[in-house]
Amino acid sequence: MLVVYATLSLAGVMSDLNEAMAATAELEAELAQAHSENAKLRADIDSLGTDESAEKLAREKLGLVKSDEIVFIDMN
Repeated sequence: MLVVYATLSLAGVMSDLNEAMAATAELEAELAQAHSENAKLRADIDSLGTDESAEKLAREKLGLVKSDEIVFIDMN
């Protein structure tokens, strides 16, 4: 009787352990993805302080042009 109880208890513990290990692996993958995204965002923040990035944003988002430039609009 004791052997049966011990075996069933061990099976339950092993099942819980497997679930915990799977959850840990999933969380580690999420953490790695968050670190990657964080590094990309830090690089974006660092690049925003440059004149080139400010000009690029002004051109792409606001449609601004330099005073000596001629703008052609494609009507097609």
